[in-house]
Amino acid sequence: MTLYTVYRKPVSILNLLLLMFLTSCSGSGYNESGSTERLPDPEDKTSWNARFPSNSYISAWGVSTGSMRQAEQDAKAMVAAAVRSSIESELTSEMESESFGGEIRDHQRLESITKIRTHFEHAELIRLVPPTAHHRKGEYWVMAALSRREAAEELMVPYREEASTFRFLAARLDSLQDNPPGFTRTWNDLKKHYGKMEPAAAEVRAVAGGNLPEITRDDARFSNAQNSRLTLLGNLEFALLLTDHPQLNHEELSGRITAALTTLGLSVVGDSCKPGAVSLRVSPETTWTNVMGRVVQLELSGEVGFCGQPEPWSLFRIHGSEMRGEGRMPMKDLWQQQDPDFLKDQLKMILDPYLPFE
Repeated sequence: MTLYTVYRKPVSILNLLLLMFLTSCSGSGYNESGSTERLPDPEDKTSWNARFPSNSYISAWGVSTGSMRQAEQDAKAMVAAAVRSSIESELTSEMESESFGGEIRDHQRLESITKIRTHFEHAELIRLVPPTAHHRKGEYWVMAALSRREAAEELMVPYREEASTFRFLAARLDSLQDNPPGFTRTWNDLKKHYGKMEPAAAEVRAVAGGNLPEITRDDARFSNAQNSRLTLLGNLEFALLLTDHPQLNHEELSGRITAALTTLGLSVVGDSCKPGAVSLRVSPETTWTNVMGRVVQLELSGEVGFCGQPEPWSLFRIHGSEMRGEGRMPMKDLWQQQDPDFLKDQLKMILDPYLPFE
């Protein structure tokens, strides 16, 4: 039997450590080309920063005189702070876009924007860059980086959960132009889902450095839905059917109700109830009492719904002004004592479930 003896060439400790370092680097993802390209020196911050450009990464260097662990924590904290700053900047920009001359364009959307989180909940996406770790002149240094693409994809998960329902509702709106109550219900649901998408979209814009095409398309869908809403309100015609009252000036009260509806952006075409128009039937009533002087209260009761349809959308009752004094007071002055916006606000509250005002 022949015996074979295998001789191994001695390997120095220095060469072994170098081999282990290069092996760890090749699996770290920071030499992604698979080439034998030499990595920069750990202290060459300019070269490492170039490998993590700001349009693709959010990166920062951590430094500590205590330990490498403290430097690692510092690096991750600085990346998180940079993300937080970007989110806060996006929040400020969004809020400014919803205000003009001190007026708020869309209160519900503004409310959803103010709920945007100004912290970053995905710390696991902030990764250290091991080849940058070094100790120099009593200081420990290391880089941490966040991939904008990877973070944006993670943040799109909650966005897409709401977006699927939002897109379904947006596609339905145009088919509901002849059904204001159905349009309004769908519009309100659509706004609710879009409001939940807004915080996630703002975070994505902050980490991605801009809108993703998917979010841009959804913003366009919401803009189209807004246009459909305005089209419905613009095409809607109201017929005011006001019952006479022996003690009230019919023309004056009709003018006040018409003015209130016009302020709401609605068109009143008179008292002719034609198919397709919305009828607003109003019956004035007065109530007198003798508690601590004579008191008169005017109430408006009625119903709203499509002309010619037996079932109204809603029945309503508006409690109007009270006046005190001795003797009978001129009824024509009754509504002049009321807040000028009172009638408009009351009619809006009545019509709100059936018309998409905002």
